[in-house]
Amino acid sequence: MKEKNTLIRNLLLRYGAIIGAFWVFKYLFLIGSGFTDHVFIYIYYILNIGTFLLIYIYYFKLRKISDSLWRCLKMMMLICFIGSLVEGVVMLLHYTVIHPEYFSAKVTFLPQMFVETVTGDETGTSVWMRMVSSKSFYIITNVIGKVFVGSFLTLAIALFSNNKRKQVKE
Repeated sequence: MKEKNTLIRNLLLRYGAIIGAFWVFKYLFLIGSGFTDHVFIYIYYILNIGTFLLIYIYYFKLRKISDSLWRCLKMMMLICFIGSLVEGVVMLLHYTVIHPEYFSAKVTFLPQMFVETVTGDETGTSVWMRMVSSKSFYIITNVIGKVFVGSFLTLAIALFSNNKRKQVKE
């Protein structure tokens, strides 16, 4: 039992690092899209298919060694969490060390957009703007978003794959 848990832990870390490296690779195209004529942004969006394929592959690999669907879902969430932490570290390095102006240029449109959509208290607006335009808030929301996307894709794959199994058995 202990050997199986060690194997699962090693697989989770390995798969998380691989999906994290893929998301960093995809993030490089997002950075490149800011400097060129939108060619890289199209590649970035096409690479989203790779996220689905990696989750699909990892789901079926983990489903073979997992005893329940919910445990497999939790393991996939952990894989996406580890991968998004890898991407978050690279994003933090990019925003603080490599190119700090990139993030400030990215959030310059927020005050104008926020003031146009929200009316009311000035202090609430300034507190909200400070929170939304912080690097840590952006990275944390990116990590949470990646975990949700991974969970949603895993659930969708699980529902369709279980449905196919039932149809084959009948």
